[in-house]
Amino acid sequence: MIHVVFGVDGYVSQLAVAMVSMFQSNKNHLIKTYIVCINLNPSDKKRFDEIAAKYQRDITYLSLDPNLLSSLKTFFHLTQATFYRLFIPNILPRLRRVIYLDCDIIVEADLSELWALDMDNYGNAGVIFDGKDTETRLGVTGGKDMNAGILVMNLDYWREQDITSKCINWLKKTESVYMDNDAMNVVLSGAQKGVDERWNLNPLHFSRYSDESKYPSRILHFAGAIKPWHKAYDFGFQEKYQSYLSLTPWIANYSPEEPWNISQAVSVANQYFENSNFLLACGYYNLAFKYRFLKQKVESIEIANIINMGLELQNELQHPEACKKYREVISFWGFPLNHHCNVYQFPQISVR
Repeated sequence: MIHVVFGVDGYVSQLAVAMVSMFQSNKNHLIKTYIVCINLNPSDKKRFDEIAAKYQRDITYLSLDPNLLSSLKTFFHLTQATFYRLFIPNILPRLRRVIYLDCDIIVEADLSELWALDMDNYGNAGVIFDGKDTETRLGVTGGKDMNAGILVMNLDYWREQDITSKCINWLKKTESVYMDNDAMNVVLSGAQKGVDERWNLNPLHFSRYSDESKYPSRILHFAGAIKPWHKAYDFGFQEKYQSYLSLTPWIANYSPEEPWNISQAVSVANQYFENSNFLLACGYYNLAFKYRFLKQKVESIEIANIINMGLELQNELQHPEACKKYREVISFWGFPLNHHCNVYQFPQISVR
């Protein structure tokens, strides 16, 4: 039996997507699912149980004492759920290993290969990236940075080496924006086993959609502040994400999150423009202007005239021509005109 652990405090529909994709891709394997949570809403629990019953699987809910997290500081879009994985060896004392998965993923791979890894003398296994600043920032030899979103955890090793306590002590002494990820890289330096990148694949790194075909078996990890349930994310992966969401009870109330700043509005507008939906593109370029002028005045009469020409064309239903005028202004402001899979090419796109 494969033991898989998730931690959740707010990403309930996202966890449902991760679970459904995992069950869909592992129909021939016995998978025991554990959800680490604090005060999970009973209605959400009922929905999770319905999904598990549909796939003839079982879920165990594991409570975590919030006092254990009271001294740990979070940053940016991350919540305290990121620390839950540190306590897995303690709350599952009878298990020797688990696969830990973040909620912002889609599993399109057979997990038995991960489960069968030789973990002797290793605490974790996962995808290791070349972190250029990891050695200087953390003192990790070789500058290796394992992403903690998808891990095989050798719980015996964690208990023998008291890794949980060491990570917590490090976090209390060190202010790190990557928090438990950094703590594990420091404490487990030299005891982390690398696996192929397909086990933790961020679609933002794809140069184009065709890159997907290189990784037919993979775990897609939507790491970062912008996710596929945000409109600013790439539309292609929104469709993939929604295809799994449609297999959950959460699809009934789903609506992609609208842009909350100029960069996100420009990104969405560019995506609609490239898909020849010029009417919607005009709307989102207008939203970008709104966000811009909430913070600063128009730079010149020339810029104002170009925007006004665009508005006149839009009112005359000449939407492609209106978009061209709007894009002149967007380009002048320094925003990309072409949509890229890596949405973080847009300045401060994740800032509210």
